[in-house]
Amino acid sequence: MKAIDVVYSVLAQSNISTIVREVIASPLPAYQRHALVQNIEQCISTCEGALDDGYQVQDLPRVLGGKGTLLDVFKSYARTLEEQYKMTLQEYIPLQNAVDAATYGYAERRNITIEESMVDGMHVVVFGMKGYIQPLFVLYACQDGSFSWKQNISLAPRVKEELPAYYQNCKMLRVMIEYVAKEHSYEINAKK
Repeated sequence: MKAIDVVYSVLAQSNISTIVREVIASPLPAYQRHALVQNIEQCISTCEGALDDGYQVQDLPRVLGGKGTLLDVFKSYARTLEEQYKMTLQEYIPLQNAVDAATYGYAERRNITIEESMVDGMHVVVFGMKGYIQPLFVLYACQDGSFSWKQNISLAPRVKEELPAYYQNCKMLRVMIEYVAKEHSYEINAKK
C-alpha cells in the first residue's frame, strides 16, 4: 500500500469526510462552506507534499504540528471542523429579501449565482459563477434597497474599474450582472 493510501485510510477513520460532506450539503453560502473545508484541504496537501519530500507516514503528525498518531491529529482536525461548522450554522440566518425575484432569474439565466445572508450583523449579497466555489464579489444590501461594495474578491482589475461601487436598486444591479457575465463568459461557458 502506498504511503498516500495509508494517509487516506487514516483520514477515513477520523470522521473528517463525514463532516466535510455535511458541510458541503449544508444551506450555508458557498464561500462559507469553502472557508470551513479549506483547512482540511490544506492538511491533505501538506501530507502529500511531505510524502513527496521523503517524509514517512509516521512523521506526518509532527509535520502537521500535532501530537500523537496521525489518527489523533486527524481526529483533532475533525473536532475543530465540527465545532466551527456548528458555530457558523448557528450564526447563519438565510435571507432572501434584498434581491428581487426578477434579478435572481436574470442572474440565473447568465449562470451567475446569488446568495444572501447575515455576516457580522450585515446583510450581504454574494455573487458567484455556477460551478465555482469562490465568489466573484460581495455587496452590502442597504435598508433603502440599494447595494454597495463590501469587498471585491476575484474580479479582474479591468472589470473592477468599470463597475460603480454603489447600485441604487435591483434594476441597476441587473446591469452590473450583465456586464460581469459578459466579462467572465469564458469561465462561465467552461463550466456548462
